[in-house]
Amino acid sequence: MGGKRIPPTWEKMLQHHPDFFEGCWKMRKALMKELPEAALPRWVKELIVVAVEAALRLPWGGDSHARNAIKLGATAKQVNEAVATALFITGMSTYAAAGHLAVEAAEDEEKKSKK
Repeated sequence: MGGKRIPPTWEKMLQHHPDFFEGCWKMRKALMKELPEAALPRWVKELIVVAVEAALRLPWGGDSHARNAIKLGATAKQVNEAVATALFITGMSTYAAAGHLAVEAAEDEEKKSKK
């Protein structure tokens, strides 16, 4: 892996399906390129990973990617804002997908009970 530590969450993939692992590792390596090869600075990509992992409620990786973001020039405030932005969007999508239906049902039930 070119001297890079394999994330523990990937070890079983490497053990049981090395070809698939190699493909995933190549994609990761291609996506995490630095400027000027890449369009986004790596610290921004690390913030994106932190935010997505938080939004998906994944219990792993967010801390290491947050640390990487800091090492690459981000601030703790930027990490927090990335996570807060993701949580706002996921919360709103939950409301848009189903939450508003519960509120409408509650409003309907309140109207019925007041009659």
